[in-house]
Amino acid sequence: MENYPLNQLSFESLYQCVKPIVFKLRRQYHIQLWESSDWEQEAMICLFRLIDDKPDCLREARLFFACFKTKFSNYLKDVLRSQESHKRRLNRLPYEEVSTLSHAIAQKGLALDEKVVLFDQLDRLRATLPESEQYKVGLLVSGKPFKGRQALLRQFRQLWLEDGK
Repeated sequence: MENYPLNQLSFESLYQCVKPIVFKLRRQYHIQLWESSDWEQEAMICLFRLIDDKPDCLREARLFFACFKTKFSNYLKDVLRSQESHKRRLNRLPYEEVSTLSHAIAQKGLALDEKVVLFDQLDRLRATLPESEQYKVGLLVSGKPFKGRQALLRQFRQLWLEDGK
């Protein structure tokens, strides 16, 4: 099948030919929200786009397989970049089995959603303070000592409790 023209095969037959490439790339990359059916669907979409964009690659099997592997692996890398970008971390699954993803345990500190809530609360606290004392919120966040720190912390806790009701 090395130099066999593939342009006479049906779409399903072409997909069956590239299925081993899909399985190999599936073992190589981990995309969090994808199940087996998602991998097959995305591979079929890539295959369709390849045939639509470059019908000439069907004239030679070797060229076709190389084009499909390149197109699908580049697509997977784009999905992985999107998955790992900082601003899209809220799109992840709420629970991940630690034993299967132990290599990707999160760093120390607050999670992104916790940071969003904290900074929103700090902005609300800043809005309740007179303009002359708003700088104290920055001192509080940085951990620097200042006069009135305990009173500001009590005010912050009170604001936090009011939100929880």
